Amino acid sequence: MNKFMAENGGFTLGMRHLFDESNNRILEAHTLLNIKLLRRMSDDLDYQILNNIPLSLALKLKVFFRAERQKDIEAVDLLQARTIKKILRNSEIANGEEYQLVKGYLNERDCKKGNAKELEKLRVLMHKFLHFIG
Repeated sequence: MNKFMAENGGFTLGMRHLFDESNNRILEAHTLLNIKLLRRMSDDLDYQILNNIPLSLALKLKVFFRAERQKDIEAVDLLQARTIKKILRNSEIANGEEYQLVKGYLNERDCKKGNAKELEKLRVLMHKFLHFIG
């Protein structure tokens, strides 16, 4: 996780030492089987995803965890759902990042059942967004 954030998080070289310190704490917690500390770290990751990490980075993190750990991060799914609800509520896709989220969301839903009205509204909003920027 720390390696991912160091490579993708846009952190300055001066902050890289913090990742070394964090890696040491994670390794120590794993070695000592310190479940309490590992849970706190996991909770902090969820908090950072939901409140501080840009959606585009959270989606990359989701792909990373699926590929590297064969796990999903529920906080990323919550952030996606929160953003989709905001788009539906505002009836607007505000930027390219939201457009890509909706596009991915619709592609996932093509394989699954979903609320047809919601999906159609998202398709219309995508079309409006493309028309606006085109």
